[in-house]
Amino acid sequence: MSVGSSLNPGGAGGWRRGAARRKLPLGRGARLIVNGRTHIVGLGDLSATGAYLITRTPASVGEVYDVLITAPGLLDIRLHARVVRAVSSGDEGTGRPQGLAVQFQETDADTRVRLEAFVAAGRIKPD
Repeated sequence: MSVGSSLNPGGAGGWRRGAARRKLPLGRGARLIVNGRTHIVGLGDLSATGAYLITRTPASVGEVYDVLITAPGLLDIRLHARVVRAVSSGDEGTGRPQGLAVQFQETDADTRVRLEAFVAAGRIKPD
């Protein structure tokens, strides 16, 4: 787990990250690269430690993929991200659209500072 991040018990027995995050308007804000194929995905929210990607792209918990963040106000940032939760269309009560919760792996200091500044500009409180 990255420095400065934490996981907190969430509803229905799940775990939620404790880092401040920025909720973003629905739209394309990232690209997920799975097995050499690029998928345009929505960026539901973003923190310095991870993101929620709105996608129907199948992915397995524990797998590591490349994510290219293209949110307004950030230059393209390419990160390795581990899938920590997959929400399918049949999951009831999550309050989330179908997608993937990912945790960034091995983020360098410059990228982390850029992500933290972006989040701070429009942050929401951690759960």
